[in-house]
Amino acid sequence: MTFETENLILRRYERREKEHLSRLLKDESVMRFVGEGEPLTDSEIDYLWHRIHEINYVEDEVGVWAVFNRKESKYVGHAALKPRPENNSEWEIVYYLIKEEWGKGYGTELARKLVEISFDAFNLKTVYATVDEKNNPSIKILEKIGMRFLRHEFDGQGRFLVYAISTQNYL
Repeated sequence: MTFETENLILRRYERREKEHLSRLLKDESVMRFVGEGEPLTDSEIDYLWHRIHEINYVEDEVGVWAVFNRKESKYVGHAALKPRPENNSEWEIVYYLIKEEWGKGYGTELARKLVEISFDAFNLKTVYATVDEKNNPSIKILEKIGMRFLRHEFDGQGRFLVYAISTQNYL
């Protein structure tokens, strides 16, 4: 499935586009608040790339998209809708943007579209997002699109925030 917003196109990764995802996931600034807080290694990216193409796209049960600027067809980031590892009954939106694309409103536009996709294409009643409590720009995006703080959770890296929005509260 391909989705569009005013400025973005979300579509499946083509096999030849691995370098886009690799560049994004190797950027320290992008990965600062993701997972271990470190850029991914080549082997981790290889595993993720394999998983996207050999599992996610084959089983078609989760959404994983390359994100492009509509005007220039330029790769600007990555987006996903998937079950949360901590609780498979809760589905979360995930998005990363290339650092050069920060501050252009793409994060808000992308997060809003992911929520819309969650409700319209995946028929979810509630969608979640997790965010490091120090990641203020992402917290602002989640709140701007109508998500509300739900609870704190903990993992190996410490405490993080869980946000949610339901179809009843969707703007």
